[in-house]
Amino acid sequence: MSSNSASNSAYAASLVAATALAKTLSSPLPPLPPPSSYDGHVYEPSDDTYLMVDAIAHHLSTSSSSPTKVLEIGTGSGCNIVKAAQCLEGKGEFMATDINPKAIEAAMALWKATFDGSSSPPPTLQTFESDLLAGQSELDLLIFNPPYVPTPSSEISGSGIEVSWAGGVDGREVIDRALPIIKAGVAEGGVVLMILVDENKPEEVIKMWGKGEVLVRRRARNEMLNVVRLWK
Repeated sequence: MSSNSASNSAYAASLVAATALAKTLSSPLPPLPPPSSYDGHVYEPSDDTYLMVDAIAHHLSTSSSSPTKVLEIGTGSGCNIVKAAQCLEGKGEFMATDINPKAIEAAMALWKATFDGSSSPPPTLQTFESDLLAGQSELDLLIFNPPYVPTPSSEISGSGIEVSWAGGVDGREVIDRALPIIKAGVAEGGVVLMILVDENKPEEVIKMWGKGEVLVRRRARNEMLNVVRLWK
């Protein structure tokens, strides 16, 4: 068997394992507000959010060490960064970025609804109305549900809700621009959890990064969602 054939077989086997793992996971969600509260301006929690919540809970419950500096890019509703903080019992530094100011407001509202009064003092969330890392570095865990839907390139610019899904050609334009910036911001030994669909060619993204795997995989209507786990 050639090295390429062996690699393809190993990747196919990993997808089977990731699909099987996803079927065993059903982590509780943070206390989400009614959908009407997002008023069409913020990406509502959906199947990709729920898969990421499962991936976060599984990763943190099976990791040999706990991250102390956690950032979510494009936080949207804030569901994923809140889940990470819940899993870590509020211990650490938590940050979230989004270029949509309405998303920043929604994330902070969910954070306060979840943690205010839960401990003394409650954990804090730093938010940045910014693209990507907002200058942060030495991150132990980075969470990213990028705009992955294949669209015309013209749709990826803007600051409203549409930028939460428009990914350009192959859904990869934002992802490919972000990868080297993310890699520079993640600490040695740090981990990235990122949502991709099959159209984004996850195996290619993993090879571009250098070291990683498809952690969990689940079909949602017309999409095959993957959470890839990338190590630095």
